[in-house]
Amino acid sequence: MTATKVRRKVEGASPSRGGSRPGTPADGSRPGTPADLQRARRNERVNNFLDRQCELSPQNEIRLGISVMQRELAIEMRTADDAGLLGSRGVEGFRKMLISRYGTVAAGWRMGLDRDGNGRVSFGELCLCCRDMGFHGNLRKLWMELDADHGGFISLNELDPAAFKDLEDFKCLCYEKFGNMIAAWEQGLNPDGHVGIAEKEFISRIGTLGFPGDARRLFRWLRTDLSRSDLGGSRL
Repeated sequence: MTATKVRRKVEGASPSRGGSRPGTPADGSRPGTPADLQRARRNERVNNFLDRQCELSPQNEIRLGISVMQRELAIEMRTADDAGLLGSRGVEGFRKMLISRYGTVAAGWRMGLDRDGNGRVSFGELCLCCRDMGFHGNLRKLWMELDADHGGFISLNELDPAAFKDLEDFKCLCYEKFGNMIAAWEQGLNPDGHVGIAEKEFISRIGTLGFPGDARRLFRWLRTDLSRSDLGGSRL
């Protein structure tokens, strides 16, 4: 309730239950009686108090100014923190995290993100995987940067287009030659049945199959176990 409304309420005498004549005080006393004077003095004190409350003293001005500055500073700090977070944890920061954790973006995609191997990841899957990997960037803004076409899903193509193309070419070659990836591994890449194949052997065999891209780079993108120098067939 504003000071003006309070003042009006105080100045306006409440009518008695039985009503009163115009110009007659609500308590039935005559004008100029001690009751009128007491009521007038009370109204004056209330009005003076309300006037003082409406006035902005120098101390109140200082407090108000400090409060406004604190709010503005808090907003600026939150904005700066968010900008710094995005700068270090945006798409580029996300790629760097995958490389440091898995060796390549492609390996990070296959091991850390596309865990069911269907070639695409939703926003919910991204959030769960990032939480498991310890990535604490702004996930919603990261998603908006990656899902530029607003399709609702992302693929390796959004993170590493070159790796996506080579892996897709390799997959198409395997299906064309052998019908599926297991047969391609057992018959085309590892016919001797070794636990894994070395990089030199892989490059030779993939060249024989007619892979059009960089075989050495493909070997690096197919590796998912950094503790091993060879390539196993379980994650082709």
